[in-house]
Amino acid sequence: MPFRALDKENNSKISYELTPSEYRQEWRCPYCPSKFSFVNTQTKTKHFRHLVKGTYHTEPETKEHLELKRYIYENLKVKYRVEYEYKIGDRIIDVVVFLNEENMIGIECQVSSISLNEVEERNKNYESNNTFPIWILYPKYYLRKQLDNFKYYRLKIIERELRNSKWLFYYDPKLEILRRNMFEAKYVESDFVIYSDDYNTYYADDYECETIFSISDFEIFTPIELVDEACKYLNLYSKTRSDMELDNGRELTRQDLELEE
Repeated sequence: MPFRALDKENNSKISYELTPSEYRQEWRCPYCPSKFSFVNTQTKTKHFRHLVKGTYHTEPETKEHLELKRYIYENLKVKYRVEYEYKIGDRIIDVVVFLNEENMIGIECQVSSISLNEVEERNKNYESNNTFPIWILYPKYYLRKQLDNFKYYRLKIIERELRNSKWLFYYDPKLEILRRNMFEAKYVESDFVIYSDDYNTYYADDYECETIFSISDFEIFTPIELVDEACKYLNLYSKTRSDMELDNGRELTRQDLELEE
């Protein structure tokens, strides 16, 4: 369900930002020669679709995925130059942030289950194309609470493997914020018991014990704060949206050249 299309002047347009006078015109897929049609719907977010099946095909998207993708894009576009559904190497990433002429941040909005191998393949593809990957998970399908003890969470493999990463976040749809959670496994010293209650006992050699964690601490971010921190981590100068618009509209001054030197 693409949000982005190209008009006949090759300008990138966002579906839900269009005015009624723009609906009926020629639209084209950004990634293949096929034509798009604009879908004006009252029950879902306005979007585009292929008139005929093209070489670039998108899977159906859940409302949660659309919600998260739009939340990231709308918040970041206030400060940064961002784009929906941008092709990086052989992948289409949900939201990309253009830091400068060479470097980007790619934001994956993940709602459905995904294998660790697929995560690693995507990250390798992005990093080989000067793109720093950040993953944001939707808690409806991730951060699942243990039914008999809500202090504990049964983490899926991507959460377990990336739980110590600074660049794995969870979206809170109620508060509309991003959380970076710090997890820890709960071990009890006697008899290698990792967790026990009135109903279940999990031992260190039990596979299920590997998925049970508690949140020891967390940090809260807005999308802009997240990207700001990534820029500091990468030690990259990030051109803001206004910087890029200014550069596109004027010639370099003597002061600019001195700064480059």
